[in-house]
Amino acid sequence: MRSERVAERRHCILFVDDEPGMLKAFERLLHPERHRWEMIFAGSMSAALDKLAERAVDVLVTEVRLTGGRAGEGVKLLDTVKRDYPGVTRIVFTAPGDRDTATRLAGIAHQFLAKPFDVLGLRETLARACTVRELLERPAIRDAVGSIAALPVLPALYLELQMALRDPRADLKKIASVVERDIGMSAKLLQLVNSAFFGVRSSNGAPIASVEQAVMLLGMNTVQHLALASAIFAAYDVRDDFYGFSLSMLQQHALLAARIATRLMTVKQDRDEAFVSALLHDAGKLVLANRFPDAYRRIALQAAREGLPLTLLESAEFGTSHPEVGAYLFGIWGLPTVVVEAVAFHHDPSAAGRSKFDVSGAVHIADVLAHEMTTPANEGTGKRAVFDGAYLDAAGLVSKLPAWRLMAAGLVGEN
Repeated sequence: MRSERVAERRHCILFVDDEPGMLKAFERLLHPERHRWEMIFAGSMSAALDKLAERAVDVLVTEVRLTGGRAGEGVKLLDTVKRDYPGVTRIVFTAPGDRDTATRLAGIAHQFLAKPFDVLGLRETLARACTVRELLERPAIRDAVGSIAALPVLPALYLELQMALRDPRADLKKIASVVERDIGMSAKLLQLVNSAFFGVRSSNGAPIASVEQAVMLLGMNTVQHLALASAIFAAYDVRDDFYGFSLSMLQQHALLAARIATRLMTVKQDRDEAFVSALLHDAGKLVLANRFPDAYRRIALQAAREGLPLTLLESAEFGTSHPEVGAYLFGIWGLPTVVVEAVAFHHDPSAAGRSKFDVSGAVHIADVLAHEMTTPANEGTGKRAVFDGAYLDAAGLVSKLPAWRLMAAGLVGEN
């Protein structure tokens, strides 16, 4: 992840809490990291905003209940930072809270830390938040991605979810089956279930990369509250080709790729990780198209018209492309590392040094096979995705392609 840039300057982390003892605890516990992070501290919202105005801050870590235990000041600080400094990664630390506060924070915080927290978990979260920033160079693109509260949701699937949630006969498996067909809803639930604010964990404490498991752990009431009482699942009421490509076709491609990727793996955890990684692999397109609709529509149409790789035109226009943008979003959202890496390298796993068949490799292969089974011009993807030959050779996978193509063909049109 462009490690040569780390030496240019230390990442700056701003800690905010109105309890001086808490700030001293942060300073003491993280003292060994002072060589790689510059840590600054503020005891109030106003002091925090002063520091943000004075210098470039990479990560904000704030208690949500500032000023005498009320959530208002912490939420107001997060709102202000999202509006005025959207490129700052926003991390909340607090005890698990009520659903209304959780829903409010879901649209303005990127990650959540539980109180009390363990030092190793804190260091790991901060290290990931700093490292993922190397994926994007341009501050304007970081700002655009950092301001994203949710990804576009297909109106038809959003309506289907609302109906299922209101159906007394629908169980959690039914709810999960709707959510996992949509990129935006799946990504948001995975962000929330992997946060500490809802107080849920997998049985072995591992990151959660299964939409069905996310729904099961959050429960019907929480999912219903998030979906019906907030805007984080809001459907985008635009024409299907508004962004220069068909949103529904993009979703269909992602779902086909997810189903193919699942069939490529043999271990259940790998299958779950491959499914969700493949489902989310093109999410960066939704981010760029949503934040820069006119520019993205122009280059998407150009790619389709001239048969050019969309990533080439994205890089020329934005200085980055959709794999890096999607990986950056999911990195700051705290999604599992395996998902972030698979999204980042879904076009070229060899660029990540991959030489064995793993989740990233499965997502790459599934993406190409799904493209081969569809008509690229209808998806606005320009030149059809191709296999990373160096990776296939290194992993010894070339001989498996004919059987995998037959399997993928059998999945086309599957509901």
